[in-house]
Amino acid sequence: MKSNILTAILAIGAAQPVFADIYSDYADLGNKIVEETRARATHEVVAQDTFLLTDLGLQQMDLFVVKHPECIEQYSLIKTENEAMKTMTYEQLDERYHDGVGLPVAPRICYMGRSMIAHPYMALALHRDGLASEEEAAFYHEMEEVIERADWMREHLQTR
Repeated sequence: MKSNILTAILAIGAAQPVFADIYSDYADLGNKIVEETRARATHEVVAQDTFLLTDLGLQQMDLFVVKHPECIEQYSLIKTENEAMKTMTYEQLDERYHDGVGLPVAPRICYMGRSMIAHPYMALALHRDGLASEEEAAFYHEMEEVIERADWMREHLQTR
């Protein structure tokens, strides 16, 4: 079973040129969400763009696992839980996906791939709950994490 999964992931890795702009698109969309929030866009608008952002994050996880196949079990579980993540609280997301509590054991480096969807969903949960001053600061911190990760992922994945 693992060899079939690894073969499929390696095939995805061969398609890397398709994702050539994925990192810039991810950072740009993160910046757009920040601007929407500053302009007091509705939660529906922010959620729609966050879901697009997490789609890009999932694609980056696919690319990341090509370089780090030891993350496959953890990432596979996260993908099956993606829909549920959309409505989780900040605390639930932080514990399970940021801290990894209850996820399959994996090397520390696997955090970087899962952070590509954990941080956007954590920011979305804060936005959903309303942005009082403390939550607003935390929201912008989560979005900074999102934007900064894109360059790290590009550099990490382009070196073999």
